[in-house]
Amino acid sequence: MIDAILGFFGTIVKFCYNIGGKNYLIALILFAVVVKIAMLPLSIKQQKNSIKQANLRPKEMAIRKRYAGRNDQPTQQKMQQDILDLYQKENFNPMGGCLPLLIQLPILLALYQVIIKPLQYLCKVPKDVITKLYEVAEITNKNATDAQFKLISAMKENFAKFAETAKGHITEADLPNFKFFGVDLTRTPSLDDMSKTGLVLLLVPVLTFVFMYFGMKINKKFTYNAAAGTEQDAATGCSMKIMDWMMPLMSVYITFIVPAVIGIYWIFNNIFGTIQQVILAKLLPIPQFTEEDYKRAEKEMNGKIKKEKKPSGEKKKVRSLHRIDEEDYEEPKAEAKPKKTEQAKGLAGMIEKPEVKSDEVKEEAAEEAKEEVKETEEE
Repeated sequence: MIDAILGFFGTIVKFCYNIGGKNYLIALILFAVVVKIAMLPLSIKQQKNSIKQANLRPKEMAIRKRYAGRNDQPTQQKMQQDILDLYQKENFNPMGGCLPLLIQLPILLALYQVIIKPLQYLCKVPKDVITKLYEVAEITNKNATDAQFKLISAMKENFAKFAETAKGHITEADLPNFKFFGVDLTRTPSLDDMSKTGLVLLLVPVLTFVFMYFGMKINKKFTYNAAAGTEQDAATGCSMKIMDWMMPLMSVYITFIVPAVIGIYWIFNNIFGTIQQVILAKLLPIPQFTEEDYKRAEKEMNGKIKKEKKPSGEKKKVRSLHRIDEEDYEEPKAEAKPKKTEQAKGLAGMIEKPEVKSDEVKEEAAEEAKEEVKETEEE
């Protein structure tokens, strides 16, 4: 299955190699363009997903404002649940825009295998034949990253030595050309190589950092930031600043351990990705909202809450100091007032019984007496 996928990528790279004048660097640039075009529908879907999330922004901020100032875990969980309920009601999937990003890495890994094994995936030479060619070239470390590059170099120097083994599978004219203006792009950049070719190859890590760093900066300006304006924005902003440096530096590190062509592909992939994002942001712009839009959304969300409250005939709820919603505690029932017993008839009714009053009843009686005195004075 994996060999079939890698073989498919190899066929595309070979097609780009043929139309690119049989130059491997041009082939990779064309391949980067093909990948971007193939993934364009997913990128458009990602942009539309961002637009839909931006349209829900006022309502989301209204929910966040409702829980503002309460950072305890139950309250935060309730807030997140309300936001997820809003997303579900509006048929929005917050993970819907991650697919293009997830596909990028497998493509890069597949391309890496295609590049380091050009005889197998680009020239379609069977594995068993490649093994025999290694034996002819006396290459023992067959699993090294540059093993097939060394084999191709040996075959170019003396193809007659490999002609019998390679017969029917590959000719000298079919051997790929990895040089660009005399620079062998199969070599890995190194700080130890200060030759003219070595210095040229060092441009790959430098350009990788420059284009990736500034590409990320430009993409941020044209990409929707879901955390902007929230309590998480400060922490997210700090993390993003770290990522602004870590991602380019990691890419630079990778360019020092892989052939230069991988770094060159990554450079052009970043350039095309940035251009694509800018174009999509112009054609499908992220909506912007005013303060009035946020106030209107807040009134709408608060209005929905009032409608969801129970009828006034039911007992009123009281708020707890640690409440999350309106349904934490019920108002305690008032003590029932003692009912006045009917006066017994006959002799039993003539006997006056001492009246035992509670403190509450006594207070009410005192209040009534004061009111009677006030009314008498006014008359």
